[in-house]
Amino acid sequence: MKLGEKIRFLREEKGISQQAMADTLSLNRVTVTGYEIGRRTPDIFTLKKIAEYLNVTIDYLLDDKL
Repeated sequence: MKLGEKIRFLREEKGISQQAMADTLSLNRVTVTGYEIGRRTPDIFTLKKIAEYLNVTIDYLLDDKL
């Protein structure tokens, strides 16, 4: 599973909307969409915030074997 797929899966599993996630992380909803569909890649600081928000490690998000 790729990074964007994991972000979307985890977000949906927790019942969080893209807008709620974007608001909490001070992002634009379109940016979150871009991450989830693979058109954008978060920088390391944003990736850290996403991992903390979704309660996973950065390693988990980046490992495409999981």
